[in-house]
Amino acid sequence: MENEYEAKVKEFLMEKENLAAALEVADHMQEVKRLLVLRFWHAVADDVQRRTEQMPTWMMLVDSDEKLQRGTGEPGMYLEPKSRHSDPGYFAFKLGDGADAGLFYGILCAGEKSGELRAIAARLPEFRLLKEQLDTFPTEKWGSDWLVGRYLDELTDRKAIRANENIKRLAQGNSLADSAAAAFVELVETYKDSVEAINGAIAKSAGTPSPA
Repeated sequence: MENEYEAKVKEFLMEKENLAAALEVADHMQEVKRLLVLRFWHAVADDVQRRTEQMPTWMMLVDSDEKLQRGTGEPGMYLEPKSRHSDPGYFAFKLGDGADAGLFYGILCAGEKSGELRAIAARLPEFRLLKEQLDTFPTEKWGSDWLVGRYLDELTDRKAIRANENIKRLAQGNSLADSAAAAFVELVETYKDSVEAINGAIAKSAGTPSPA
């Protein structure tokens, strides 16, 4: 239901002396939002790339600008093994945007056979060790494609933050991008060796070439 403030704003904008300026601004707002979202993701990607350039066995992948700006289908960026085995899959790191859910990051199953991947991994001592280590990582409940994940509180509307509030935060500079990149890289640095061990063990168990 419309509140009193929203009603007064609409009345103000519909007044003859205000309407022309309001329409002019409205014509540009979608492009402004697009540019702010892309500026955020590009800043995050540049920061993560710089922080992970000394990880020679991993590579960073970023979704297209179109997908990042659209904000659907969980767009974002990944850190994946350079030598990836696709059958049954591998574990990777992701920083993503669920649009209505907010910004999140964690470790996920990559590939089309995530269920098979999890079943194979569950039998490995390397996987059980990582699960014990991840008890220290504050997690949310995620789907079957995720091993572990959490929301980045600084950029999420799960606490009833309006979409425009997130846009205003994006306009304040690179502080959010720095925070997102730092949280993501901390996760990678903490669990990279364990994830590499799991990927290698999965490849051996599945009879596929081990990632380099």
